[in-house]
Amino acid sequence: MKIRYEVDPHNRLIAARSKKESVLNKYREVLEGRFSIDKHNSLIYHLKRSRDFELPQQIKFQGRWSLNSQHDLVLTLDKWNNQCQGDKLIISGNIISAKADELVFSAMTRDSRGKGQIYLLKLSGFWQADVYNRLSFNIEKEEGPAERLTLECAWEVDRSNKLVYNYTKQGLKRKDKLIQSIAFQGYWDVINKHRISYIISRELNSRFDFKASFEKPLKNSLQYQIGIGINNKKTPLKIFGSWRVNKKVGVYFEAKQEDRRIQGILLSASYAINDRDSLLVGLRNRSNQDLGIEARLSRKFFNDQGEAFIQALASKNEKTVSTGAGFRW
Repeated sequence: MKIRYEVDPHNRLIAARSKKESVLNKYREVLEGRFSIDKHNSLIYHLKRSRDFELPQQIKFQGRWSLNSQHDLVLTLDKWNNQCQGDKLIISGNIISAKADELVFSAMTRDSRGKGQIYLLKLSGFWQADVYNRLSFNIEKEEGPAERLTLECAWEVDRSNKLVYNYTKQGLKRKDKLIQSIAFQGYWDVINKHRISYIISRELNSRFDFKASFEKPLKNSLQYQIGIGINNKKTPLKIFGSWRVNKKVGVYFEAKQEDRRIQGILLSASYAINDRDSLLVGLRNRSNQDLGIEARLSRKFFNDQGEAFIQALASKNEKTVSTGAGFRW
């Protein structure tokens, strides 16, 4: 017997039979219980009791995960067991955290006595960027390829170089709009001239590889141009840090980290005195690969520490200096 399922505003499961099958039975019932997600990312409803439906204590659902415009969690049911293909189970709540292998969603339910309870739903998988530079979570399934859960809104980089995703959600009581934020714990790395990465976990291959174009160096940042979303509207992307000099390494860019660990550094392979006030620097990434980027750095980029370095080069009349040393971090 096929049963139609949906979810009420309190995240309780609703079961309904067709009118033909409900001649001797109740047509529709709100089932008290709560949802969970198993290790294979299947949705489970833990049923407390049912008056009119003969249902197991745990109801398992199969389908495809997505997010709606409110960033609620949606499972569109497929043709499996007694569920009806195409029915949507919409669990209202908030995305509260994003780990390297996990997306955590909070949901609230209310029982028949009006008592509320908040609980967590955890999807397992890994993070990647799609072709439009949007953030997406690849949900691993028990069978078949991983499903992609796409975060449609734009993301940004804060002053500590942390990648932050913001989305707007409609308030329940006042109908006002609430801004929700998700911060990712990772660090930046540069692949080549047209691609920059935010690494969450190399071991789990949880990382965002973005298509971006290097634009220019600034005193406290590297500026890129990047398009996010289907419209591909270009916007500046800044990686914040400091330009420094070292006798063994030469010129390098130290990316800022919130916990002060130096995770991503751009090295210069060579530098030349361009004039009395600037250096022309060829950049390499932390893997010592040539990026094909030449950056002109003015004297003010280095504050006091760069003054003596530039003067030393000028006094020796050295037009170009190459460094083969690596930098440890």
